[in-house]
Amino acid sequence: MFSHAERLKAVKFYIKSGYRLRYSLRCLGYPSSRVTLKQWHQEYVKNNQFLHTSYKTDKRRHNSIKYSKEQINSALEYYFSHGRNKAVTLKALGYPKSTSTLHQWLQVYTPERYKVKSISVSKSKKTYTKQERTAAVKALLTREASAEKVAKQHKVRRATLYKWASQINVSIMPMKKKIPKDISLSELQDKYQGLLQEYEQLQKDVYRLQMEKDILEKAGEILKKRKASIRKD
Repeated sequence: MFSHAERLKAVKFYIKSGYRLRYSLRCLGYPSSRVTLKQWHQEYVKNNQFLHTSYKTDKRRHNSIKYSKEQINSALEYYFSHGRNKAVTLKALGYPKSTSTLHQWLQVYTPERYKVKSISVSKSKKTYTKQERTAAVKALLTREASAEKVAKQHKVRRATLYKWASQINVSIMPMKKKIPKDISLSELQDKYQGLLQEYEQLQKDVYRLQMEKDILEKAGEILKKRKASIRKD
């Protein structure tokens, strides 16, 4: 026997769903027959949105209900208390047959609870001002501790620190001389540009010396061949 509240809920859901019988039966889990739901609705309309408080269904049909209210409640509680994973719920309980059915139960019986994520809503991504990024980069360049520790102090990832440094165009390679903490970022940039120019000049010098070395080696080989040919003559 279905209670008055259950029958009333089924009829109202049927109306709200746009009179979709199959959809209503799948979501509610009862009654077992579309004819029964239609009879409830006809009674509801005929009696000016009223259902009799007592209603008996055919015992054979009642016993053939696929999922009882207790089963549905158990499935929902298991879902919410075990990581909100539909597949895990189905595997653990052995029912319902598909995740779509469980999804429909969640939307019908616990719509508000289902909308809330199992994990607390992540905080919105923090945006850092130019001054904050500059201060963090300066702390990274003048650090005495590890870069990871500096990142934690500024509540940012280490990779982000290095990214900011590259955007500001400052070298993050460690220097032999300790950088004073009172140095400004513009001075650090100038220092980096000066080192970069020195490095480029050294590269040019190395290339020139390599060319001179190759020329000398080639000239040496030619002289050896000439001496060898003279001796033969």
